[in-house]
Amino acid sequence: MDWKLIEEKISTRMKTEHIPGAAVAISKNGRIIYQKGFGAKDLESNDQITPETIFGIASVSKSFTALAIMKLEEDGKLSIHDPVIKYLPEFNIPTIDPIESIKIHHLLTHTTGLAPLHRKEELTKFQEHLTYLSENEHDLLGKPGEYFSYCNDTFLLLGAIIERITGSLFRRYITEELLNPLCMYRSTYSLEEINKLENVSTPYVYDRKREEYQNQP
Repeated sequence: MDWKLIEEKISTRMKTEHIPGAAVAISKNGRIIYQKGFGAKDLESNDQITPETIFGIASVSKSFTALAIMKLEEDGKLSIHDPVIKYLPEFNIPTIDPIESIKIHHLLTHTTGLAPLHRKEELTKFQEHLTYLSENEHDLLGKPGEYFSYCNDTFLLLGAIIERITGSLFRRYITEELLNPLCMYRSTYSLEEINKLENVSTPYVYDRKREEYQNQP
């Protein structure tokens, strides 16, 4: 394998896409055959990325939520064809009638029928999102299952379902049932825990108008 050529392509892509830092690993038959850090994990200190650097993975975390839901189905705790209100009785979207038509699999596949919603990142509790959905009028694309429309606000209700069924905090359930069995001991859903860990990357967004990187909370 020509690792030098691969590294050149990675460096070119990072420059083109304005990526300040990245960690790359390649595995074959379950064994890592290449790993290397590129760029900086913090542009102020210029500390370099290593293969062990922790990154925020944003919506890739949805894969873990989906896996948890499927695990609960496998354990007989739910069916993805169950109406959402079976587990979240207060769930309501005024423009959707009947609300029973929205099933768990619609949350998983972003097919509730809702048009894109105004992001509410300031809401940090599941109950707050349930209230936001029920107390506001929301535009529709169609009936549940007819259209795909990416929606954080409905997907995160899967976390609320997990809490209702298990009686455990969402992040605790994910950690105990998925992360720990996979030996992912440096992966976490807790911002407090992130602050205690070392070798953590700083998240950036590139402002194309100003041509500069902006530190993200």
